[in-house]
Amino acid sequence: MKKIQEFWNALSHAGVQANYSNYLTRKVILTNQIGAILFVVSFASTIPSWNLIEGWQPILLTTIGAYLSVLLLNWLHFHSFSRLLLSLLPISIATTYHATSALTNDFLNPALQIVMFGGCLYPFIFFGLREKWELGITAFLSATIFLGFPYYVDLFPYKLLVEEVALIEGMSDKLNLSAVVTLYTSMIFITVDNYRATKLHTVLRQKTEEQNQEMQESRFRLNASLRELEEKRKADKQRSQISHWLTAVNDTLRTKISESELYTKLISQVIEDIGANQGGIYSVNYEDSNDIHIELVGCYAYEGVKLDTQRIEIGQGLLGQCYFEKEKILLKEIPKNYTKITSGLGEATPAFLAIVPLKTNQQVEGFIEVASFEILADYQIEFLERTGESIASFMASSKAQKRTEILLRQSQKQAEELRIKEEEMRQNMEELRATQEKVQQKEEDYIQKIKLLEDEIQELQWTQ
Repeated sequence: MKKIQEFWNALSHAGVQANYSNYLTRKVILTNQIGAILFVVSFASTIPSWNLIEGWQPILLTTIGAYLSVLLLNWLHFHSFSRLLLSLLPISIATTYHATSALTNDFLNPALQIVMFGGCLYPFIFFGLREKWELGITAFLSATIFLGFPYYVDLFPYKLLVEEVALIEGMSDKLNLSAVVTLYTSMIFITVDNYRATKLHTVLRQKTEEQNQEMQESRFRLNASLRELEEKRKADKQRSQISHWLTAVNDTLRTKISESELYTKLISQVIEDIGANQGGIYSVNYEDSNDIHIELVGCYAYEGVKLDTQRIEIGQGLLGQCYFEKEKILLKEIPKNYTKITSGLGEATPAFLAIVPLKTNQQVEGFIEVASFEILADYQIEFLERTGESIASFMASSKAQKRTEILLRQSQKQAEELRIKEEEMRQNMEELRATQEKVQQKEEDYIQKIKLLEDEIQELQWTQ
């Protein structure tokens, strides 16, 4: 039984290739199975009919050969011709048998008519609606054979003898049974094929939907991963760029040049790094607690008005406001006449302005002001803030050093003044000491003189 099943499975898949679609594979298998069954039926019908009706022997052999051709065409991968042949064979064979056994044009054998009608359904078994041309041609040929039978029955050159026709009429029950079996076999195959196709279609649709869902989820996860990877790569690149820029800034801060040259070099470097168009560095002057103000110490591409305004009072303009708030200011709408970017082509108002306070221990040491035609990215703003920390530390150190130098000079001056005063006091003390010694000497002289006078007076009294 197992070998029979294996043979049937091999016969059913004859001509099927691995790269075929499910639809074509199913149609080829169906063609092989029906062709094999009809071959067996025709072969089984040939045995009892071979000696009874000699006129049908060529037709019987042709029928067997035709069904074998169906299997052979499939095996040779001529699947469309195989299905076309199998679709037309039942109705053609029934028509042939009918035409050779009809004594008149009006004679219609009911059994063969049933077989012919069932044969008209075969095109719809082997061709689907997606194969419009093949289905249309095959259905048209089947309908032509079925409906045009009364008109070309006389075209057949061979006719059975009256005795053979009578023998066929005597076998009408068997023919009717054969017709019904053929018809119902066709119906069963159609039903089973449609059921399998519907089930397969449902399963495939579910699988397709699941696969589409999985693909969408996978695509979504992949896109999310790609976006995350791209964002990470972009962030890493930006961090690397910031580190590179900061290294250059710190190298510049260690340069042994004057502060005015240093700040000008720094702001030029910052502007070129971030691709801005204009900028300046300001310092808060704390030397006089009664006159705290903001000074421009370095600039890049400032026009005349900005250069003339080298001193800004606390609370004046955006810089003065930033001093009180101690937070960066980012503007996309620049106040009118605040600044202009001038080039050989003329002047224009920038589209973006950033003011970053330079803070150390919550004390504002100064500001970085940057103007640009393009809005700066977040990482560029971060670079300005981190650069501000470095410049703020440098400014605080520089100011502390200046204050230390001032205090040292003041201390040296006071020490010198104190030394001079001490020298004056020493001289005064020496003069005072000399004066005291003179006074004491005079006092001693006076005391000696008084004593002598007293002795003289006392002698005078004794003499009297």
